[in-house]
Amino acid sequence: MPFSKLFDRLNINPNESGHNEYARLFPTLSERGREGRAASIFLACLTHVPIFADTLLSPLGRSIGPNSSVVALTEVNPSGENADRPDGLIAVKTGNSFWTCLTEFKVGGTLEVEQVERYLKLARSLNIDAVLTISNEIVPRPEVSPVAVSGRLTQSVKLFHISWMQILSHLQLLIATDLIDDSNHQMIVKEFIRFLVH
Repeated sequence: MPFSKLFDRLNINPNESGHNEYARLFPTLSERGREGRAASIFLACLTHVPIFADTLLSPLGRSIGPNSSVVALTEVNPSGENADRPDGLIAVKTGNSFWTCLTEFKVGGTLEVEQVERYLKLARSLNIDAVLTISNEIVPRPEVSPVAVSGRLTQSVKLFHISWMQILSHLQLLIATDLIDDSNHQMIVKEFIRFLVH
C-alpha cells in the first residue's frame, strides 16, 4: 500500500473500529450521524472520482493528475489517545510526494473557532499540510475562513473552507458539462448530488 509509510508517520492504523476507517460511499451510521455520513460520502467521492477530487483540491494547491492517488479516512484519531478527532483525513500521493489535509464538517451548524484552532495545532504537530472545513457558511474563495483564527496557527498549516453549496455547484457543473467520461463515476456524482439536495 503506497500510503502505509505515511500512516506510520502519522501514527494512524486504518480500519480500526470506530475511527481511522476508510471513507465509505455507504457508511453504516445511525440517523443521528448526519455529519459523519456526509463526511464519509464526500471523502469517498474524492477517492473514487478523480475529476471531482481535482475540481475540489486544485484551488487548495493540490492538483490531481493521472499519476496521483487519493485516499481518505474518517474519524481520524492518531495513536488513539487524542480527544480531538477530526472528521477526516485526505491524503494525496503524486510520485514520491504526499499532501495531507485534516477535514472538519458541519451539517446545519456553524464552525467553532476553538475547534478549528485545535485541529490546526494537531495538524502542525503531525506535519499535516492543511485543514479543510466544510459547512453551510459561504466564503468568496477557499483561502478565506468563516472563523477568525490566530494568524500564527496558519503559518505552517494552511486553512481552507468550502461550503456545501459550492460543492453541490461543482458536482452539478461536472454533470452539466459532460466532463465525467466514466459511467460509474457519473452515477456516484449523481447520487451524491441527490444526497446533498435531500
